[in-house]
Amino acid sequence: MSRYKKILVAVDFSDTSIRVLQVARDIGTRLNANLHIVNFVPMRVMDMGMEGGVDFIEEMHQKDLEDSREKLSAFVKDHTTAEDEVHQYTKSGEPSAEINAMAEETEAELIVIGTHGRTGLKIYYWVALQKASCGWQMPPFYVFVPLKKTGGM
Repeated sequence: MSRYKKILVAVDFSDTSIRVLQVARDIGTRLNANLHIVNFVPMRVMDMGMEGGVDFIEEMHQKDLEDSREKLSAFVKDHTTAEDEVHQYTKSGEPSAEINAMAEETEAELIVIGTHGRTGLKIYYWVALQKASCGWQMPPFYVFVPLKKTGGM
């Protein structure tokens, strides 16, 4: 029996995210695991010349979160089936910085993400090393890196 029962899947609604979710679903089906699908909404940066100030920025961020929840709901509906056990989350913050906190919150044993390069992975491992030095146990980590299309194929 597999110990992987909770899979965290980070999505940004891109074509890459569709592929990442497909991989996570395949793994989840084979392991009889449930999926915890999360989308992160970065905080807006305030321009000092903006009218409305902090309250306006917070209002805009709440609107961004609401929009993301709606997009996530549609994304999950379009790319999962009734047989999939799915939990959805919309969180504030940068994905590379918040993925560890989300893994702890959901008690994920496996994380499936997509990446377009190494920057996100560097940040993930830096945060993981910082937490490991405090005794935090990092879950096993699975990265799905989409293949780049080349000219003749």
